[in-house]
Amino acid sequence: MPVYTKLFVAFFLAIFFINFIKHLSIRLTNVFLLLASLIFYAWGGVIFVPVIIVFGLVTYASGFIIERFGADGSQKDQTLRKAVMILFVVVEVLPICVVRALGVIFRYSHHGDMLIPLGLSFFSLQIVTYTVGVYKKKIPAEKDLLNVLLFVCFFPCVSSGPIQRAENLLPQIKKEKFFDYERAVEGLILMAWGFMKKLVLADNLALYIDSVRSAEGERYGMALFLTVILYSFRLYFDFSGYSDIVTGCARALGYDLGKNFDHPYLSHSVGEFWRRWHISLSSWLRDYVYIPLGGSRTREWKVYRNLIITFAISGIWHGAGITWILWGLFHGICLCIERAFGNKNREKSAFSVVITFMIVTFGWIIFSVDSLSEAVGIIASFKRIPGELFIVMPELIGSGLTVSEALRTLFMVPTNASLSLMIIGIVAYMVISVVTYKKSGIEMLREKKSMVRWSAYFALVLIILFLGQSGVEEFVYNRF
Repeated sequence: MPVYTKLFVAFFLAIFFINFIKHLSIRLTNVFLLLASLIFYAWGGVIFVPVIIVFGLVTYASGFIIERFGADGSQKDQTLRKAVMILFVVVEVLPICVVRALGVIFRYSHHGDMLIPLGLSFFSLQIVTYTVGVYKKKIPAEKDLLNVLLFVCFFPCVSSGPIQRAENLLPQIKKEKFFDYERAVEGLILMAWGFMKKLVLADNLALYIDSVRSAEGERYGMALFLTVILYSFRLYFDFSGYSDIVTGCARALGYDLGKNFDHPYLSHSVGEFWRRWHISLSSWLRDYVYIPLGGSRTREWKVYRNLIITFAISGIWHGAGITWILWGLFHGICLCIERAFGNKNREKSAFSVVITFMIVTFGWIIFSVDSLSEAVGIIASFKRIPGELFIVMPELIGSGLTVSEALRTLFMVPTNASLSLMIIGIVAYMVISVVTYKKSGIEMLREKKSMVRWSAYFALVLIILFLGQSGVEEFVYNRF
């Protein structure tokens, strides 16, 4: 298990036990959580701690100033109120817009190329929900600065989400927490499940994908094709694993961050995929970009325009550069095509699931590379696959290699990666996904006898300890 994972577990356990000290007031608990969140944030860069505090102060001020207008109900006052709201939203998203603009100008592809505050893409969108929420009177302006700062800095979701709505998280921050055994166990199970996805599945897949993609010289088309398929699963295991870890962490502490993934690879259409993948971002884009543009309640050509703009923004949000924009446009176009051909009437079947997975996986090719030429090179390599299967493979077997050894050669499997482990892991995930499609695994386990439940828990821990990668593999979405 990586050192950083051990440190995070120790950090969480310390917070968990202090959080439920008897007779600790709500305010003292929140002071402690805020300090813990700032310490957590400082780990990603001490110099950026003042930045997130300034974001918190701006958010706090937005509520007071917006609420001040509109008290007399006059048209002029309402106009000013809306103007102030828009001004604050612009101020809140301006830093990430500047970062993306600089990325395009100087051709930065990842956050590692620039000095950027941790989680800027996520907490920028999160604080917009507070400003707009006060404007729409979904929530009153918060009088306690401490609560607003904790809303902005809350450590489980500050780095990579899930993006929280103010109307969901703020009331929880102001509510007294009591230790709940069942909730704590559920949170810890969800954390362990997330660590298994990340350390065992995602990181083992990353070993193979990175080895093939970074290999010098000409690479086999079969190997590159396999990396395309496996990247879909690697990205899902990595980001959904992260989401499970932080959601479980928050649940154990008494907070509900909502579900960020809901069996996305069992979707029957691209539209359904986006209702199940990175739900907090998808719903944010729907509510704060797509619907304000007019949504689907407008003329048909404008609906297509709204879809294209929304997904172009999604692409730019993920990163600066042509590949991100093209990836966003690709999904926008797919949704337009589905709408034009009446996707709602399409028969739902295993075939539609496979087709949707293939479409999404093709999009991940663009998403996973640093340049358009690299994406084109990967796609072009697929035409070499028939020759590799019917010419190269027989030659390898004729040279004395077994069928298994010939396949490992064509798939360019490194010695430190187990192809069988990757396949078993993916098949097991697919089976579990089908079984838990309508009912969560935690609920199903809760119905089992104690011996069965705890055997499953111990098995999960042992899998993490013995099959998890010891190297530190950064969460993919820490790049955004």
